[in-house]
Amino acid sequence: MTAATFRPGRSARCSCADRISPPAIGQRHRDRRDVPTGWLASGDRGFIDVDGDLCITGRSKEIIITGGENVDPAEIEHLVVQYPGIRDAAVVGRPDAVWGEIITAVVVCDDTVELEELQQFLRPQLAKFKIPASSNGVRACPAARSANSCAAN
Repeated sequence: MTAATFRPGRSARCSCADRISPPAIGQRHRDRRDVPTGWLASGDRGFIDVDGDLCITGRSKEIIITGGENVDPAEIEHLVVQYPGIRDAAVVGRPDAVWGEIITAVVVCDDTVELEELQQFLRPQLAKFKIPASSNGVRACPAARSANSCAAN
C-alpha cells in the first residue's frame, strides 16, 4: 500500500515490498518462489494517513489454519520475540497447496538469525504444527500498531 495507490484514510490490506526487505532469515538470496509477486502480504489492514504514514488498524484474519489445525499468531509471536537478537515479530499464514497455510515469522532482528536455530528454540514451547516453516526479515515495525502487525517501513 502506498500513498500514490490509496487516498488518505482508505483502509486496505498491507504488503511489504520485497525490494526493501533484507534477505530472509537463514538465506543469502531470496527464493523468488517464496514471494512470486515481489510483495509479502502481512495479513494486516491499515491506511495511509494525511502525512503519508502507515496506520495499522487490525488483521485481515486472526487465525492461521495449517493442516486443519487452528493457530493463534499471537502465541507464536510472544515466543519468537524472546529469541536473542529478535526485536519484533509478526506471524502470518502463507498459502500452501498441501497444508492450506504455512506459518511464517516476519521478524526485525539485529543480525542474521538462522531459521533452524529459531525452530529449535521454539520446539520445547510449541506443538510441532505451530513452529514457523519459513521466515522473512524486515527493517522495522510501525511504532503504533496492534500486537501482531509488523511491516517494512
